[in-house]
Amino acid sequence: MTQINTNTYFNLLRSDLSRMQTETATLSQQISSGKKTDRFGGMRTNEARNVVSMRNEMQRLETFQHTIGTLETRAERVELSINKTTDFAETVKDMVYGLPNNSTSQRQIEYEAKNALDSIQSVLNSSVNGMYVFSGENALTPPINLDIVENGKGAPGDADYIPPLEDFLADGRTPGNYTPGPPPPEAPTSEIDSPTSLHGAVQEWFERFEAAPDGSTGWYQGGDLPEGPYIADNQRAGPPGVANDPGFRKILANLAGMAYSGTAPEAGVANDQEYQAFAEMSSLSITEAAGVTYSGSDNDRSLRDLMAENGLFRQTLETQKERHDDTKKFANSVLNDIESVDPADAITKLQELQFQLQASYNLTGQLRQLSLVNFL
Repeated sequence: MTQINTNTYFNLLRSDLSRMQTETATLSQQISSGKKTDRFGGMRTNEARNVVSMRNEMQRLETFQHTIGTLETRAERVELSINKTTDFAETVKDMVYGLPNNSTSQRQIEYEAKNALDSIQSVLNSSVNGMYVFSGENALTPPINLDIVENGKGAPGDADYIPPLEDFLADGRTPGNYTPGPPPPEAPTSEIDSPTSLHGAVQEWFERFEAAPDGSTGWYQGGDLPEGPYIADNQRAGPPGVANDPGFRKILANLAGMAYSGTAPEAGVANDQEYQAFAEMSSLSITEAAGVTYSGSDNDRSLRDLMAENGLFRQTLETQKERHDDTKKFANSVLNDIESVDPADAITKLQELQFQLQASYNLTGQLRQLSLVNFL
C-alpha cells in the first residue's frame, strides 16, 4: 500500500515538475525577448485577431508613408525648379535693362536667352525615381523638347509639321515689307508689323504648337495633371504643376522670342530699336509670369501661384504624415499591451518558480531513496 501511494505521489510530482520546467522556459524566453509569445498559438483568440489587425494596419500606414515620402521629394523638386526657372529668366531680363541699345548687346541677349532655355529645359526635364516631375500623366517621357523651337518638326505639308519659330515669325511679316504675298497657313493669325504684334506671335507659336496639328507631341511632350496616388483612405494628392503650365510657357516663350527674333528680315524685327522694345516687352512679361498674383484664370496663373499651390500640397503631405504617425503610435500601443511582457513581473515569477522547482527536485530525490526500512 505504501509503495503504491509513493508511486502515485511520485508520478504527480513528476508531472508538476514538467509543468514548472515548461513555465520556467516560457518565462526565460519572455524576459529575453520582451514578448509574451512568438506565435499566435500562445495567444487567446481575440488577442491573435487584434494582433493580425494591428499589423495589417501598420503595413498599410507604412505604404502610405512611403508614398508621402516620394511625393515630398517631388514637391521639393517642384519648388527648386520654380526658383531656378525664375532665376535663369531674371538673369536675361536684367541684361535687357542693363546693356546699351546696339547690335552687340542684342547678340549677348540672344546668347544668354538660348543658354537660359537650355538650362530651364534641363530643370523641367528632371525626374525622381525614374518619373519625370513635370510630365503629368506621361511621367515616363521628358516633358519638353525645345529643339522644335529652333528646328521645327516634320516638313511643310506633313500632318505633324511644326515650323521653326523663326520661320513662323518670318511668314507673319507685313506683306510687301519682308515677304510678299499672303502668309502661309503656318503663319501667325495676325500680321507682324510692330514689337507688340511680334510679341503676340511668339506667344501664339508656343500656345499653338504645344502639340502638332495631327495631335502628336509638339514642344510639350507631357500629359495632363494626374489625380495623384493615395496618401490615405479616400485621399489622393499629387504635385500641382506640369511643364506647360501658363507661368512656365510664358517664360519659355519670352526667352525664345529674344533668342530667335534677331534683326535679320526673316527673323521678325526691323532694327535694333525694335528689338530693344520687343526685348523690354518680353522682360516685362517674364516678370508677370514669374510673380503676378493669381487672377482666377488658369491662363494668368504665375509661377508664384504655382509655388503657393505647391506649399499647400506640402502642408497636406505633412499633416497626413503626422496623422499616420499618431495612428501608428496607437497601433504600437495596442500591440505592446497584447504582446509585451512586464520584465519585473516576469523576473519575480521566474524566481518564485525556480524556488518551487528546487524544492520539488529535493522532494523527488527523497522519494527515490524511500524504502520500507526508512519508512518504519
